[in-house]
Amino acid sequence: MGIRIVTDSTSDLNDVLIRKYNIKIAPLTVHFKDKSYKDTVEISAKMFYEKLKTCEELPKTSQVNPAEFEDIFEEILKAKDEVLGIFISSDLSGTFNSAQIAKELIESDKIHIIDSRNVTVGLGGIILHAAKLIEKGKTIDEIVKEIEQIKGNSKLVVMADTLEYLKKGGRLSAAKAMIGTVLNLKPILVLKDGRIDTLDKVRGTGKGVTYILEYMKDYIKEDSDIFVLNAACDEAAEKMIERLKTEYGASSVHKCDMGPTIGVHLGPGAVGIAVL
Repeated sequence: MGIRIVTDSTSDLNDVLIRKYNIKIAPLTVHFKDKSYKDTVEISAKMFYEKLKTCEELPKTSQVNPAEFEDIFEEILKAKDEVLGIFISSDLSGTFNSAQIAKELIESDKIHIIDSRNVTVGLGGIILHAAKLIEKGKTIDEIVKEIEQIKGNSKLVVMADTLEYLKKGGRLSAAKAMIGTVLNLKPILVLKDGRIDTLDKVRGTGKGVTYILEYMKDYIKEDSDIFVLNAACDEAAEKMIERLKTEYGASSVHKCDMGPTIGVHLGPGAVGIAVL
């Protein structure tokens, strides 16, 4: 009997990690005014940002429903594996609750569910840690205990390149957005207690990247798994990766695309870092 990790599409894990560790992704649904899509299945991050640039009304996302989780869990159980489900913070989505409902309906003690209190690659880092524990031969009880203990150590900081989407989403007034745009202000956001909060504002992208790296430097170790997140801005992500390697000695850096759950609020050009 093995252990199979299940997570949701908000983890923003790249295809390399998903394939390497045989991670099952349950997609959230992205709702544009004219059409809905299964995240990562029917719409890629690139397609999402292309549509986001042209839509007047911001799209919304909806949680994975319990029936979808039932199907996923039962498929894994039929293969004689145990389920380790690690999901987006319950403060940000009802996905974790859907997984709990599915577990209760199936009534199996081989299903283990964790509220990560994280999102995007903050969640992704926790999943990667769990996958490595499985590789080391840890039992499911040992893995669940360790993940519950360390999930609060995850650090996630992101920077928006534009204030337009924060304004559209009602998180910033039109007047403040106009002033911020004139001053070239870039909001820096941090994950705290399962929620996304504003950390600071800086002038210019270059200063913003430096701010993020300085903020994260005490958490970055040579053997850390570091996630660099980007919203349709590969060049900015590559520059950040280069600085992580040359200035901080980072050896394990994973570049990932920012999905709709966070991307809808930040828009194209957003970048960030997560480390556990």
